[in-house]
Amino acid sequence: MKSSMRRIAVLLVILAMMCSLFGCAESGTTDEPAASNPTPSDTTPPNADNGSHDDQEPGDTGSADGNGDEFVIGISVSYSGATAQYGLEAINGLDMALEYINANGGFNGAKGVKATLYDSKGSTEEAVKSAQKLTQNEKCNAVIASQVSSEVLASGNVYNDAKVFTVGMGTSATWMQQGWEYLIRSSVNYDFVAPNAVEMMKEMGLTKIAMMHDQSEASVSFKDTVVSICEEEGIDIIITESCEVEDTDMTSQCTRIINAGPQAVFISMSGNDIGYFVKQMRQFGYTGTFFDKESYYAAAVDIAGEENSNYIFFANPYVTYASIDDCDIPNMREFLENYVAAYGELPSTEIAYRAWDSAMVIWEASKLAGSNDGDAMLAVVPQIQIEGLGGPMDYSNNDGEPYHNVRRFVYVDGKNVDWATWMADGGYDAYKEATGNEY
Repeated sequence: MKSSMRRIAVLLVILAMMCSLFGCAESGTTDEPAASNPTPSDTTPPNADNGSHDDQEPGDTGSADGNGDEFVIGISVSYSGATAQYGLEAINGLDMALEYINANGGFNGAKGVKATLYDSKGSTEEAVKSAQKLTQNEKCNAVIASQVSSEVLASGNVYNDAKVFTVGMGTSATWMQQGWEYLIRSSVNYDFVAPNAVEMMKEMGLTKIAMMHDQSEASVSFKDTVVSICEEEGIDIIITESCEVEDTDMTSQCTRIINAGPQAVFISMSGNDIGYFVKQMRQFGYTGTFFDKESYYAAAVDIAGEENSNYIFFANPYVTYASIDDCDIPNMREFLENYVAAYGELPSTEIAYRAWDSAMVIWEASKLAGSNDGDAMLAVVPQIQIEGLGGPMDYSNNDGEPYHNVRRFVYVDGKNVDWATWMADGGYDAYKEATGNEY
């Protein structure tokens, strides 16, 4: 009996030693950290955060030195929650761009593919996590960073430290002032928009303005720039009101603004907030003009109502359209026709345009460099001069900024009308007659 027990004990020791040497593990475990999966939604894109990429494992999607068969572009956007529409349209724009690029030679012969999608959920913390996953797990050749400037500001150092060629879609001046070598912009810097907006106000004889802004990074930065320029130009900001991002009830702010009696209202807000604010101002009896930080999106018109959306002025490279027939810009019209063919509707925001432009900038960099290497592409950025959806994109100023001049528009009768033409044709006088307003 004792002999048998000794044999069993010996066998147990041997088994323990074998486990130690060869690594016994439970089935289904892995040394790789688990990805953080967002809550599924009806609008979740097909390759979102699922740990796969065209039947490949994360991190096996091509070669960052440009020698692989694929050129991998990551995109960091929110595609759930209140800002889902923006992110989904950005993804659509990138998909369209990759289809076009691949049909026209790809990235120096390499097929352009989209990296696994990670939902930033409208959160700076999640944007950082997305950046970490895109740089550590996906081996991206390039990344398109969020249209939300606070997300780019929070995550930019991750892309820069990883030395990934990154094109940001945000519009705030702030994140481009951080000295990040590997980040450039594909959209407009709103510090370039502000002087155009103030110039319109001056030519319309406006001297007393109300300011409404939300607390997003881009909105606060833009508001500060406009206030500074107005002070220089002798335009008084007689009242300033604010709200949180995604607020829908601005009753008290509207009441105080109307009671202050401004000649016009300047809106420095992001997302759907604009539509709710305009609607409530009109409901409270305001018949005057608005100046908008952004182009007045079709999505904002849907919220405010067509009847409330007249006389909104803005300066921007892009506008959205209620109908393709309203667009007379050849390359934009072609883009819209292809977008409708692919997705059955027009984009309701400009974010699809920004994503398309971003991909085209990356493509042009790879062609000029003759390489898909990030450093080689970065070196030729000052040579990039292409026709973007918002007009000529010219990086020759060597500041990483493509749009230094912007168009000026007024939204009236359901259309974005050229502001200079509207003024010359007596539009401002017609507005005064229709509303009884002096300004």
